[in-house]
Amino acid sequence: FSGIRNAISISILLLSTPLLEKRKLLPFILTMILASLFHRTALIYFPLAYLCTSNKSFSRKELWIWICVYLFFMLFSHSLNKYITIITSSLFNERYDGYLYIAMGIGDNRGILLIIANIIMMFPLLIYMRKLNLTEQENIYFRLGLLYILSYMMGVYNMRTSHHYILFYISLVIYIWANCKKTRFKYAYVGFVILFFIYSFFIVYVNSSTFPYSEYNSVLFH
Repeated sequence: FSGIRNAISISILLLSTPLLEKRKLLPFILTMILASLFHRTALIYFPLAYLCTSNKSFSRKELWIWICVYLFFMLFSHSLNKYITIITSSLFNERYDGYLYIAMGIGDNRGILLIIANIIMMFPLLIYMRKLNLTEQENIYFRLGLLYILSYMMGVYNMRTSHHYILFYISLVIYIWANCKKTRFKYAYVGFVILFFIYSFFIVYVNSSTFPYSEYNSVLFH
């Protein structure tokens, strides 16, 4: 049931992207309140989406901000774990503390392959998209897609970040496939992303200790 509520909240975020594009703050806040009635994590991911997006072109200054934030989480997210329960307890009444303590007990499980793959997903994209003249809507989706890539470096702070922004990243990859004129870059980047998702799901996620369907049956997993 929690997954359904989370999916509804994410759907509302997807439908609210025109408000992000036009920078209509009050209607966006009302939409966030509506989504929070289904899942309280909307109180985090809606403001994050508004603060991290812009309908303007990607500047060099913003490029360096994204790089610095990315490196910060890559280097220090694990050492900040002790502060995460303070944030979640104030917002969610300790509902997520049990999950967070389990994640902390696993430790910093970002292996070298994940870090390398994440760098390949992030930095060529920053360089490529920096050169494009994007529309207002494309600028919004570009930045929300970057939040998905960044989520892998957040460690415990990821929570549901990757859930909320993965569809924006997929739309970004589709944009590259449809519009990129550099054939080698297009095939290399899109092919790498497909392999990354296949490996992440079937090798890493299915075989992890936190895989939910080891306890609950589904159509695909028994």
